[in-house]
Amino acid sequence: MFELLFPFFLIVLFFLVLAIIWRNNARKYISSGTVASAYDAWTQDKLLERLWGEHIHLGFYPSGGGEY
Repeated sequence: MFELLFPFFLIVLFFLVLAIIWRNNARKYISSGTVASAYDAWTQDKLLERLWGEHIHLGFYPSGGGEY
């Protein structure tokens, strides 16, 4: 019985360790300035257009209105 559960236990343990490592190494939010500078860099080198094509909208859409 233990021989059948051991591979399952190893897989669960692997994903648990992977999740802990990912959680600890995730980038932390610093400020809105860092988000804005990253967005500016993406638009300058056309990264978003290369990933998603021409149908990417980077504008501000005010709430409450349906007029975009």
